[in-house]
Amino acid sequence: MGPVEEFGVLAERVVEALLESRPGVATAAGDHRFDSRLPDLSADALSADRVMLSDAANALSELDPDSLDVDEQVDHALLTSFVDRELFELTEIRPHEWDPLHHNPGPLLHPLLAARTPRLRCG
Repeated sequence: MGPVEEFGVLAERVVEALLESRPGVATAAGDHRFDSRLPDLSADALSADRVMLSDAANALSELDPDSLDVDEQVDHALLTSFVDRELFELTEIRPHEWDPLHHNPGPLLHPLLAARTPRLRCG
């Protein structure tokens, strides 16, 4: 398997894990498979998320971006940046420990309700 194919398989696996663990991100991206879920902020789920993000960061860092074509280099940079940011937030910022808004389901529910509510027309 060449670097481009290897990156494609890895990227697909990482994106799938990210969308499954972050229903709000999935909904914002137009993937509605996880609309019925709220993020799991239990200690076990946060630990599993940390492992998933660490594994993803390690796997992405093992790929040489210069071996990829330009489109895949951009995708690699974006995916690596997203994974690194999520890992940093989970391990260093830890909003689940101190920010009550992190536990508020409103921002996840609003787009779902707004998309299914008929809009009023004037005129």
